[in-house]
Amino acid sequence: MDETQPWRIRAYWRVDKCGRRRQPTFEETAIGLDFVIVVIECNQANKRTAQKAVESVQAELSSNQEMLRIWIDAYGTYRAHALATLDGLERPVEERGEQFLVDAYQASGY
Repeated sequence: MDETQPWRIRAYWRVDKCGRRRQPTFEETAIGLDFVIVVIECNQANKRTAQKAVESVQAELSSNQEMLRIWIDAYGTYRAHALATLDGLERPVEERGEQFLVDAYQASGY
């Protein structure tokens, strides 16, 4: 490369069938540049697709985490009512009051 003209790119020489060196034709250069452009665009498209997939998975995981918190709270409530219902079953029928029925209903999850 000529140091006085750094913007010039050295030509890529090809060897033809007879073994002679020659510069690539305009069509060959254009095809090569098109190929490079397509590869770069595909790479960028893949990166964008991958980034969108990661963002989608992150959003879904965040949503799932929130739903899990809600279900954990709900099952904690169901469990507390179920244990209260079991305690009520240990007592005689006459001692079971309205709260026993409320606990039994709430333990069912409805």
